[in-house]
Formats: sequence, C-alpha cells, structure tokens
Amino acid sequence: MKKSFYLMAFAAIMLAFVSCSKDDDDNNNNETPKESTLDAPQYKEDAVRLSLPSNELTISGDKANVNLIELAESGTYLVAYQRRVTRADDGTEYLTGKFTKNGDSYNLSGFATVTITGKSGTTYNIVVKTTDGTTTELNATAASGGVSSGAMTDNLCRTWKIESTLLTVNVDGLNAGKEFPGTCDLNKMIEYAKEKGVKIKDIVDGKSIVTGITFSRAGTFMISYQNGKPDVGKWNWSSQSAGTLSYGWNSSDMGNSLENGAATVSFEGKKCKLTLGATVDNHQIQVIYTLGY
Repeated sequence: MKKSFYLMAFAAIMLAFVSCSKDDDDNNNNETPKESTLDAPQYKEDAVRLSLPSNELTISGDKANVNLIELAESGTYLVAYQRRVTRADDGTEYLTGKFTKNGDSYNLSGFATVTITGKSGTTYNIVVKTTDGTTTELNATAASGGVSSGAMTDNLCRTWKIESTLLTVNVDGLNAGKEFPGTCDLNKMIEYAKEKGVKIKDIVDGKSIVTGITFSRAGTFMISYQNGKPDVGKWNWSSQSAGTLSYGWNSSDMGNSLENGAATVSFEGKKCKLTLGATVDNHQIQVIYTLGY
C-alpha cells in the first residue's frame, strides 16, 4: 500500500467510526451517533459547486484551465485546474483559501473575485477577475444532487479545526496510546507509532501539518495543510440516520486499502468526533480526532 500510515492518518481526520472520549476505556464504536444541532455556518446559503467551460485564467502567474470553483459553507473555497503549460504527468491541481462576500461578488483570497451576474436554473453567468487584473465572463453550471439534507448533514458540512488527536496502537496484543493536543502533526504521530514497534517507512514532507478539514453538501471533502496544497476527495452518506458514510479519493496516488472506504461520524455539543481504524505492518492503529469550528 502506498504511503500507508500517511494515508491512514489524514483519512482518519475526516472519516470516522463513532468514537468514545479519551476517558472511555470501552471504545464502544457501536452506539448510535448523537444528533446535536450546531450553529449554521456563515455561508450555508451561498454554498455552490460550479463547473466551468474551457477557459484561460491566471493562477499564481501561470495560465490554467479552471474546471471547478466551489464555495463551501464556512467560507472556504476550492479551485480545481490544469496548467496550460505542463508536464505530461501533471494532472489536476487544487487551490484553496478563504472567501468573503460583498453583494453578488465573492472575493477568493489569492485567486480572484467571482461575481454572479445572472442565474437560470443550474446555469450561472459569472465574471471572474483574477489577481492579475484580467476579467473573464463565463457560463458555469451548478452541480445537482449532492448529499441528502438532514440534521447530520447540517452538522458535518463546514470547515473544521483540529483540537486534539488520540492515537492508539496494538502491537503484539499490547495497547499503547498518546494524545496530541492542538494542530495535527502527522510526523509526530508517525514517530510515536515507530517507538511502539510499528515499522513505518513513510516520510511526510510538505503535508505534515493539517490546518483544516472541509465537508460540503456538494459531496466534496478536503484536507488543508500548512503548505497550502490540499487533498481532495468525495463523500456521501451510506445511512445518515446511522451516521455512516462512504468516501473515495480523487487521486489514484492515495494508495490502495484506503482509496475507498466507509466510516461513521458523531457529534456532541459543538464538537465532532472522528475515528478511523487501520492495519499497518500487521498492527492495529486507531486515530480519534476531536474537531471544533
């Protein structure tokens, strides 16, 4: 499996089996997820995933064909693009950041101002003014379908911050665990697992510090890193009433066993508990994340 522990760790951030708190020794993952009602995110009504026709927009000084602009519920945006001048092995790249709203215009920090000038059904007329001052008019198409509505969807669809991480490993029948407070540092988790006897060869370079996790109603999930380069995938409920969901990565480089999977999410108060179990080097590993917003 490619990048096995690395993938396990950041997949665990967002896709979960129902988890107990760090003080619960039973680790009962079979209880029904709790449905608390969280405050609606600021841009819930503005959230949209737009597919764009072929174009030539500027990203970080390079000409690119932008095929997706998504505005997520908490003011996080996602842009998917392909560079006009690129190597044959380069595929889709992603740009993410924060956006603000002024009337019908959305300022996507570091990329462009997107203004909606008209709308008919799923067709949007937009004007994109990139940071180099170039203005482009486009007809975009809003994604239909997406994730079903409901209390669990309302709770999950937002951008989350990591408050703490609990890593447990089972090596030769012996359990060991450690809590990492604050922002998630994947390298620290890897080092701890190595200390406990899990043989891991992976090295996490630029994507070691996780800064946020975003779920959207359009079915997008995204992990944001300190280096500004996100990982992007798709998700949907398997059973919203049970809190179970399925997911898959957009990139084929994300490994094998964790390329597709199923998980569960639960809420308590204004917190989200996310947990994933995996087998690395024939040892059981579990990661429990406590998320806030």
